Formats: sequence, C-alpha cells, structure tokens
Amino acid sequence: MTEIKIIMPGEDFSEAMKIRFPVFVTEQKVPQDHELDENDKISYHAVLYENETPVACGRLYYTDTTAHIGRVAVLKEYRRKGYATIVCKRLMDIAISSRKADIITLGAQKYIVELYKKLGFKVVGDEYLDENIPHLKMDKVIKKKKSYINKTILFIFLAIGVVSVFLVYNFFNTKNTVENIDKYLAQDMAYHAKNGDAESQYNYAECFYYGFGIKQDYEQAVYWFTKAAEQGHAKAQYFLGKCYFDGNGVDENSEQGMFWYEKAGEQGHVEAQFWLGVFYNFDNIPGIQDYEKAVYWYEKAAGQGYEEAIRLLKEIRE
Repeated sequence: MTEIKIIMPGEDFSEAMKIRFPVFVTEQKVPQDHELDENDKISYHAVLYENETPVACGRLYYTDTTAHIGRVAVLKEYRRKGYATIVCKRLMDIAISSRKADIITLGAQKYIVELYKKLGFKVVGDEYLDENIPHLKMDKVIKKKKSYINKTILFIFLAIGVVSVFLVYNFFNTKNTVENIDKYLAQDMAYHAKNGDAESQYNYAECFYYGFGIKQDYEQAVYWFTKAAEQGHAKAQYFLGKCYFDGNGVDENSEQGMFWYEKAGEQGHVEAQFWLGVFYNFDNIPGIQDYEKAVYWYEKAAGQGYEEAIRLLKEIRE
C-alpha cells in the first residue's frame, strides 16, 4: 500500500531526510552540510510511503512566478516502481493548482532526464556540474486555464458599484494580499525589534533572510540575528551560525559558525545539535574531527527524537 503526504512550509520535514541522506549523502557523496539549505524551510515536501515506510520524496518552492522542484529521491531498494514520477506529479499538481507560477523548473541529474521529458519538461541550457554530478536545467511552462473572474467582477460591478469591484479584485489577488500582509508584519516586527525584543529581532531577521515583505538582505539579516542571538535566542543563534557557515551577509567563518551552533545546541536547538554531531563526526571542517563530541551532540539530538541523529549515532557506535 502506498500513500503520499505533503508537509507544509515551515513544518518538520525529517521524514524526507530519511530518504535524502541515504540517497544524496551516502550514495552520491554530497557533503552533509550542503544537503540542507535555506529553501527547505519554505518548501512543500512530498513524502511517499510504502506500507508506512518513507521511501521517496521531493520538494517544491517558489521564487516570484517560478516553481522549483528538487531533491527528488527514492531509496535504492524501492526504485523502478514509478515512485519518482508519482512524487513529481504531486508537486506539479501543487504548482499548477496554486496559480502562483508561470513555469516549473528543476535541475535534473543527467541519467534521469528522460523521466522528466515524459512529464513535459524540456532541456534548456548546457550541461553543468552540481556537487560534481552532471545536471541539465529543465523547464515546463504552465498552461493556465481560462479564468471567468472577469464575468464575476462585471456582475458585482453592476450590483454594488465600482468600489466593491476593486475590493473584491484585491481580495482575489492573493499574491498582492500576501505580499501586503508580509509587508505590514515586517513593519510591525521592525518596531518591536528596534525596541529590543529578542523574538521580534529574530523574526525581523528572518524577513531579511528570506525576503518576506521586504527586500532580501543577508547583511541586515545577520545584524538582527546577532542582536537576538546576543540576548540568548536559540533560533537566532542557529541561523547566525548558518550565515557564518554559508557566507551569507558575512565573511565565511566556520569557527564563528561552530561557536553559535554550540550556543544554540546548549539551549536545546535540535538542528544545531545534529549538525554539531555531523561536523565533529566527519572531516567537513579541517582539524575539528572529534568522535566523543560527535556522540555527545548526536545523543542530544537523538534524545529529542531526531531520526537522522539516531541513525548516525548507531553507525558511529558500530
């Protein structure tokens, strides 16, 4: 029996990581610290289950009017069952039904290009390497169904006048509505952030980090993450560490990244605990490999039920 579940943006997507880590990190040798990125938090994650076991996954997120599909993976022993196609079709359905996007794009590993061609994608551009794996950019233009909203607006216009028409139009114009809400929320966060509230400083930093309601600005994100982190805000400490690791808004500095991850980990931030375990376990950062510290942080994350930490902790003890 199979079923597919959709994990909404911002929700726990650890079920997807049960598939992505074995496929991308273990099989394809993608560095563990490259596998997760900032787009995971804003993505819809599709997870396909066979007899309640997660076996395939993929994600979808938006930038402007483009929908991005990626991280499509199937566990080795469950391949050749059409699961990748099922996951892709489900993500495509979300993109099409949302009416947010004019095009769906993805970076296809070269060996699987034919699968995406059958789903209506076309190769655009030349072959490129991503994590030393040959890829091809592929796009699919979304053909939007004819909208009958203008007839509805005309009816309302005749019934209740011009003012109501514009109100209804703005109500249905979801993108503008959401952007306006984001804008007002960002303004409210800015007020409280500047008055020293750590939670507001963190939320305001996220607005700059992701471009919610205001122009994306990593330097401003780092500034406000730092303000909140210095007040002991665990999530801000984690994101500040991530900025130092990724070189977003600040010069790349793994020492500072580890410092802030440890601050967050000490306060119970499970993702910081997990990644500390990863960095101490593997030789991602030269000179810091320490299996005792890896076990310590894996145990912290595992104690909070972090599945991948439980798996890696088991591996390191074998």
